[in-house]
Amino acid sequence: MRQRVAYVATGACLLAAVLVSATLTGWNGLFDLRVYRGAVSFWLAGGDLYAYLLPGSPYGFTYPPAAAILMAPLAVAPWPVAVGASFVVSAAALTGVLSWLVGPLTARTGWPPGAVLLCATAGAAMLDPVRAVFSFGQVNLVLLGLVAADLGLLVARRHRLAGIGIGLAAAVKLVPLVFVLYLLATRRYRAAATAAATFGAAGALTAAVAPDASRRYWLGALFELRRVGEPGFVFNQSLYGALVRLLPDAAAVPAWVVLSAVLAAAWCWAVRRTGDVRLGLALTGALGCLCSPISWGHHLVWLIPALVVLAEAGAVAVAGGAWTVLCSRLIWTTEGDRAIVAAVVGNVYVLASLALFAALLRTATETGDAPHPPAASAAGSTPNPAAFKSGDGAPDPATAKASGGTPGPTAALTAAAPQAQRHP
Repeated sequence: MRQRVAYVATGACLLAAVLVSATLTGWNGLFDLRVYRGAVSFWLAGGDLYAYLLPGSPYGFTYPPAAAILMAPLAVAPWPVAVGASFVVSAAALTGVLSWLVGPLTARTGWPPGAVLLCATAGAAMLDPVRAVFSFGQVNLVLLGLVAADLGLLVARRHRLAGIGIGLAAAVKLVPLVFVLYLLATRRYRAAATAAATFGAAGALTAAVAPDASRRYWLGALFELRRVGEPGFVFNQSLYGALVRLLPDAAAVPAWVVLSAVLAAAWCWAVRRTGDVRLGLALTGALGCLCSPISWGHHLVWLIPALVVLAEAGAVAVAGGAWTVLCSRLIWTTEGDRAIVAAVVGNVYVLASLALFAALLRTATETGDAPHPPAASAAGSTPNPAAFKSGDGAPDPATAKASGGTPGPTAALTAAAPQAQRHP
């Protein structure tokens, strides 16, 4: 009961801090939530889901039609209820993600879990991406929560439903599909198949219920990149966005393809080297932010695991520097200015993402020695209870002591006894 009260209090503090911070630094009028409600309401009334534009703007619905079905309650609920639900669900998702991510740090420091969680919450509340999620009414924290819950509660425990959260998140927004690649790269083939099947089933069910919207999206709207906004707009802090701002148009796409391939190769090597799902979440989230053609500022909540994992690993300078940059809103000081200094400052979130990614690669090099299981073990047995303190991969203290000391940075899954190395 005490732990539940601590989580509720932490979530409430997070919500209050974010709302105050967003109000002081720039409120975006719940723009995206208004788009969701308007488009889905228009669609439920018989209109074309992807023809809707929010009055006074060129923006409409850009997600798969399955997302529209899931968002239908937001469209029919009164506006205050929709706003409250958006805020509470996002705050709960972030609180849950942080409570899982800080587990190894709590175990290593011996600090009270509530205190560690409150510190992490305070830091997260100050991040520009987190403020943007709340002030736009975005869904990215909910998707992060779904993926983190899947990895921590199902994938790490080799549950038969492992992968379902990733599939559901991808059905709402395509970016989480990168985590299917993570499951494949780490030989968690059964979980990858479950994620793909969940995504496919959501698409098939949506096609049966809403064939016109499904056809319109998968055969047209999906490929209209500029429906989501201008790639060169400063709020797009992906690698492609930076290249569009820095290079001639003809050179941006080839450079993006080559650099993304290099980053993907490094990512594949790193996630295959380490068995820690926290580190895998951090690496894959950072890769998604960098290589996606569009990564608006609120998409960068996928960097939160990287900040926590690196702080726990001892890379405090990198994590602290990136956190400072991501709190700064510096990108908005250079909008429309193409001077050299402005070009660097206008891409500073991209630089922070690259720094985090590089530091995560180094962490994987230092801690990732656990072999991944062969494909046949994807349907294997439950992990040995003696090797784990909990399903999220926290090692039993006795096991850690027997193995020669404190577990390595974020190596919760790899620092335990040999039985623990039989993870999915």
